Amino acid sequence: RLDSFREAACARGQRRGRTRRGFAAMAPTCVSTQPKRRVAARCNPGKQTGLGKCSRRPAGRLQDYCPQASTSTVAKLRAAGLRVRASKDDQVTEDQGKEEVKDEPGFYWDPANMRWVRDDKRGLPVSKMNTLIQPKSGAAYTAWPVVHTILAEHGLKSYSVEEAMDIVGKGKAVIVDIRPTYDFEAEHIEGSINVPLFQPVQGDSMMDQVKRFAVGFMAMKATERNPNFAEDAKKILGDEKRQLIVACTIGGTLETEVQRKDPKREAFKDPERSFGRETRSLKAAYELLQAGYKNIAHLSDGIAMWRYKDQPMAGSNYK
Repeated sequence: RLDSFREAACARGQRRGRTRRGFAAMAPTCVSTQPKRRVAARCNPGKQTGLGKCSRRPAGRLQDYCPQASTSTVAKLRAAGLRVRASKDDQVTEDQGKEEVKDEPGFYWDPANMRWVRDDKRGLPVSKMNTLIQPKSGAAYTAWPVVHTILAEHGLKSYSVEEAMDIVGKGKAVIVDIRPTYDFEAEHIEGSINVPLFQPVQGDSMMDQVKRFAVGFMAMKATERNPNFAEDAKKILGDEKRQLIVACTIGGTLETEVQRKDPKREAFKDPERSFGRETRSLKAAYELLQAGYKNIAHLSDGIAMWRYKDQPMAGSNYK
């Protein structure tokens, strides 16, 4: 029935040549699975058809949206980095077929909820998107889903406060505090080392000024990425042989499932944690990993939990 509807709509578009709701009356367009913003690519600009981009249906086979699309059009879309599933009539090589079904997580940014969403069908895989994000203020940084994927593949260990206290007490590890310098000077874990991942905003552009004003209105200090974090880490840590336990205020996690308190009940997947819980310490662990450090771990509950459990603290607030 759906195929009959498409054929009828295409015929009406050829006869009338004017726009109907949900369809384009101009040259046919082919929809890819770009997140949120549907990217359209022109196909055969022959006769005008009424069958084109439909905003209510996710992208499927290219010929479902544009019956006149040729195999070469499919190849061009794939070469441009767009994910297009082939129909039975497409002549796709064996290598191309294997590339399409490659087990790789897909994701996109949801601006309404201000979070990354895991969607292997709709989202783009890591290998087909620009993973470096350049903010309007500060240095560029790697997208969080990429950071999560690489840390998970590396097998990053996360320690609780008790576990970290034990191995630090035995001299096998050291806490690396990645908070800004002014936070570290106020309070920090006793014996920890400060390598700031963020620094106060340095620029004087319009966006930098707006950022300072907006954050200052909330009685906070505007910060940006430290572009020299890797170099600073090598200068401060050097060839550290002990395990580096990276810590920030709240900790974070790479786990995508929520464990219930009742052991008899199974864990469940939370959409809010499709890529764990994003924190600065996990981002710093990724940067240290890229800088060549392999002996890294993570303080899961952060410095706040360390303070809550009355573990040794130091800084100007404790004098």
